[in-house]
Amino acid sequence: MKKKSVEAFYQGHSLRAYELFGAHPCVEKGIKGVRFTTFAPKANKIQVIGSFNDWSCEGHYMKKADQNGIWSCFVEGAKVGDVYKYRIDQCSGRIVDKMDPYAFYSELRPNTASVVADLSMKWSDEKWMASRSIHLDQPVNIYEVHMGSWKHNEEGGWPTYRSIAKELIAYVKDHHFTHIELMPLNEHPFDGSWGYQCSGYFSVTSRYGSAQDLMYLVNACHKAGFGVIMDYVPVHFVRDDFSLARYDGSCVYEYEKDEDSYSQWGTSNFDLWKETVRSFLMSAAAFWIDRYHFDGLRMDAISNLIFWHGNKDRGENQGALDFIKRLIRHIPEKHFKMIRYGGLYARHRKIDSKLHHVISKEKHRIYRSFTQWRTAILLSFGYDPLYCPECNHKMELLELYYNHKRISLEEMYEKAMSKSRGKRSSS
Repeated sequence: MKKKSVEAFYQGHSLRAYELFGAHPCVEKGIKGVRFTTFAPKANKIQVIGSFNDWSCEGHYMKKADQNGIWSCFVEGAKVGDVYKYRIDQCSGRIVDKMDPYAFYSELRPNTASVVADLSMKWSDEKWMASRSIHLDQPVNIYEVHMGSWKHNEEGGWPTYRSIAKELIAYVKDHHFTHIELMPLNEHPFDGSWGYQCSGYFSVTSRYGSAQDLMYLVNACHKAGFGVIMDYVPVHFVRDDFSLARYDGSCVYEYEKDEDSYSQWGTSNFDLWKETVRSFLMSAAAFWIDRYHFDGLRMDAISNLIFWHGNKDRGENQGALDFIKRLIRHIPEKHFKMIRYGGLYARHRKIDSKLHHVISKEKHRIYRSFTQWRTAILLSFGYDPLYCPECNHKMELLELYYNHKRISLEEMYEKAMSKSRGKRSSS
């Protein structure tokens, strides 16, 4: 393991934890197999069990890779397509078979095992990737889609990512949308949650096909001139025993106190004060943009991040606010084009008005001249930065990117004012 990658994970700044953890086909000492790695700081013992060892109770034992909770082992002969779980001897005394939190693919529900996956893809969207815009000076019209209910196949079942591509793209084109927003495609056990109660944060749901099938859909949309956004759920996860909950017998991903951990949906809230959880979720966000070429992410249930259980009377969750701030700062530095959806604007309802905390204090003075600034941007770029033209909700500016370059609020203000002055003087 690379020392810097491990340090970044523990410090809460990792965007590539999925390269450190999970199941990775490789060759070690001339032998083909799969390297399995997981994070379980309080586990007593961990075995990798699966189709490669007949789910044997004498499965391959993992060894501690460090003293802080990373376990790893190499399984000779394991390969892409093999099904597996981690059998964890928990600190609580229970022995539980768990899915891999960093798995790239999973079995179709009701089965819950992880699958060794290959994410290779021959992309042909280079033109789109090189020229895509964050649409600061262009209209954006987004069509939201739930894969499982938008269109059924002839037998009345789910479509596949691949089979839906042609018809979905034609519909979006005919109705003049610029982007498609796909409701969560992370693996999830309950169909009725529509993907908003996740179990696998790096695992594309197997309901609609393979990883390559989803890549095909995104690639086809890009070639047709449409951006693709995916919903992202960093608030809570399912409490099913096979999943993240009490992963090693302790609260690896959730809060220690039940009153903080249990959500109104019967799920567990992520403990966003933990640096390892921040690395897990930031890496998940980067993963979908890195490996699937998504153009942006929409964060769901944001008010439940800002306030404890979404209740402003309980006060702000400063750890969660710090996480949002870090996510907005780090993800755009690597994938600046997604900021238009992931952090440029937040709907400014009363329940999430505290998002202004993610703006550095030295930028607060810009708010004093918002009236003049709004007018200048409206005249220069054709939209009011404080109101959504579709829903009329008030907006609050968080960060600004222009022409794919990060610029300060002050600089954007000056650009807008200069352009506005030029228009007024010419008239």
